[in-house]
Amino acid sequence: MQSPIATHDHAQGAPRRWLTLLAMTGSLGMIMLDITVVGVSLPAIQADLRLSDVEQQWVVNAYVLAMASLVALGGRAADTFGKVPAFVTGMLGFVGASVGCACSGSALAIVGWRAAQGAAAALMQPASASLVVGSFAPGERGKAMAVYAGIPMLLLAAGPPIGGALTQFAGWRWNFWINIPIALLSLALTTIARPVDAHRGSRGADPLGALLLLLGLPAFVFGLMEAHARGWSDPLVMGALGVGALLLPAFIAWELRHPSPLLALQLFRDRGILANAFILAAMQFAMNGLVIYGSTYVQTVLGFEPMKAGLSLMPMLVPILFVVHVAGRWYDRVGVRSPAMLGTGLATLGMAVQAVAAPLQNYALLAVGMAVLGTGIGFVMSPTN
Repeated sequence: MQSPIATHDHAQGAPRRWLTLLAMTGSLGMIMLDITVVGVSLPAIQADLRLSDVEQQWVVNAYVLAMASLVALGGRAADTFGKVPAFVTGMLGFVGASVGCACSGSALAIVGWRAAQGAAAALMQPASASLVVGSFAPGERGKAMAVYAGIPMLLLAAGPPIGGALTQFAGWRWNFWINIPIALLSLALTTIARPVDAHRGSRGADPLGALLLLLGLPAFVFGLMEAHARGWSDPLVMGALGVGALLLPAFIAWELRHPSPLLALQLFRDRGILANAFILAAMQFAMNGLVIYGSTYVQTVLGFEPMKAGLSLMPMLVPILFVVHVAGRWYDRVGVRSPAMLGTGLATLGMAVQAVAAPLQNYALLAVGMAVLGTGIGFVMSPTN
């Protein structure tokens, strides 16, 4: 059954719902673009700022870790203060952090600003997705989510060659400056569309849950990352892993008992939600890992220049761009099961092909695996979202 809030948003926002949809894609578009351009420019960033291998990993993981740790708070903020204010605040924060990344001169600066980007993304992404879903009736949501995912996928596909060209001919810092025009366009469309925001109001505070999550998850990931350089027996590594191993189960136990939890873990008792969450996590793991570390692989192992490295990812990204729209319409007709099953099967096959090709240093075989993986991701992303 459609919720009263979603019904209200759809009824009030219908005349401008497509303009609202275009505005909201700006946030996801920046997030996708930032992943791909940073992946291609990582070797250049490492050389310019003299980063260690672990510091290079933190350029990626600080962003992802901040977003993962704070996305529940971002969703709560959108419920409490309104989706539009959360979206606009997150967008402005992302722009400011992008400027900070572009001006960074040290490992500490680039990692810190990347974490700030992740925090801003955690605020704007739940709000934007909620505004899109709330603006469309159930029969139109597959088509709307195809656009919401499809336009950012266009930027995802364009990101590697753009990032490679900018890195090779203008410098890696320009990969962060390009977020600004996208953000300004999205904010302008939001102002014009004036999406109706029927927020729910406060659902009660959960400060202990927030504290357990914000301490436990970063500590555990820090331990895993630093173990490579320091060794598993290092006191700092063992301490961080121990803190994470204690606090994360405590967070889960607390959230299951709290009357107004930060993260409603009870939702995972629904097998559909549990399956969707697991599938989305697997697809993001496969796609982000390939985009980020695949770019590094082809530059350091195969000897590709940045521009060529960006183009080398096209076999994966181009199929996503086209398939996502087919999958959205298929979802509107039959639901999520059929496209998701086909997509996960293809993605698994694509990863297996690449696992064989990588040690052989065979790009042609890698490209085949990328194309199969990209087709699978395209069938999964729109229906599960």
